[in-house]
Amino acid sequence: MDVTHPARIAHLDILRGIAVLGILFMNITAMGIFELGYVHFDPVLTSDQIIIAFKALLMDGRFRSLFCLLFGVGLYLQYSRLIKQGLTEKQVQAILKSRLNWLLLFGFIHCTFIWPGDILMFYALGGWFVIKRLNRPAEQVIKLGIQLFAISLFIMAADVLLNAEFTQSYSRQSPQFLDNYALWTSGYLNQFIEQVTLALIYFITFPLLSLCYIAGIMLIAAGLYKQGLLSKGFDKIRVKQLLVITLGMSSIDILILLLVPSSQQISAYVLGSVSGLCMALLIWHWLAIQSPHSKLLAFLSPLKSVGRLAFSLYILQSITMVILFRWLMPEWNKTFGQVEFMLVCSLYTAVQILVANWYLQHYSAGPLEKLWRHLATKKLIKETQKQQAATQKMPETL
Repeated sequence: MDVTHPARIAHLDILRGIAVLGILFMNITAMGIFELGYVHFDPVLTSDQIIIAFKALLMDGRFRSLFCLLFGVGLYLQYSRLIKQGLTEKQVQAILKSRLNWLLLFGFIHCTFIWPGDILMFYALGGWFVIKRLNRPAEQVIKLGIQLFAISLFIMAADVLLNAEFTQSYSRQSPQFLDNYALWTSGYLNQFIEQVTLALIYFITFPLLSLCYIAGIMLIAAGLYKQGLLSKGFDKIRVKQLLVITLGMSSIDILILLLVPSSQQISAYVLGSVSGLCMALLIWHWLAIQSPHSKLLAFLSPLKSVGRLAFSLYILQSITMVILFRWLMPEWNKTFGQVEFMLVCSLYTAVQILVANWYLQHYSAGPLEKLWRHLATKKLIKETQKQQAATQKMPETL
């Protein structure tokens, strides 16, 4: 979890496991043909409408929000523990920046060489903004996070309105779909060029389109954890408020999706962001209030291993699904409806749980987790060794 190897917090590993498994259910339809995402049949399948409504109620925005919350709390825990060890603010910032810089590189490699839907770059860039504000009082951190999140919703809504006239509804038979299918199932060089282009666009547009959303949720998480609300849970009034907002926004989302199927991405962006954050907080609360020996935590205990390997599993998801949907079975992009995508995702979820629990019986950390920790701390270790060597060579003075 951080460079000091503290005792892990069980429910954080479970939450991380839920997030990394759940994110694939949202990403899988774009693993093959990325830019268009899920394209409906003509006419729209009833089964697709049912599953999309189900996603709007329980999935849209939930897992990306949960990931942001976990990342924000993770940054705060690392920051506070390093401060307690006696490190200066400057030293702590250097350690955290090193971790974020390496994460940015991992994300760029993932985005350009494997799958362009990467989120790691965004977390690293958002983390740069967040770590400079972790020393502020909890109330200020939460207030700033809420303000940034509100601005992000305004930006999303403005983006939807400005691009409404350019938004088209595609079907599996449309030329646009067939052109994209040809691109994403063609030679690797064509895919690589497209992915590099998308990565550069992400870097350029991040400050305007994504910084407020990512950093806002991270700051909210850090502030709530500072106050103890994410370790002991919310009071009944806050739980009811979160539940009302979640159900209200999700209901509107479902209604729009059923009436206007082409609004899937637009609806998930704006309404799903609000309901997703509220429901992610409810899931967190639900686990935080459980006793250490509760039956629920015992039932969910296999997800601890998944959470401990979240980084490695996230990248492995992309590798596996890109190979499957672009190289081994590309025709599935033409024939699969939401039911088939969800079935593949469910089967692979079971595989991930089994693999994660087997792996941690033989190894102490995931391959990418271990590599990331080593790269991030290598420079710090060298600097410490140099300082110790210089101290030993200093002449004694009277």
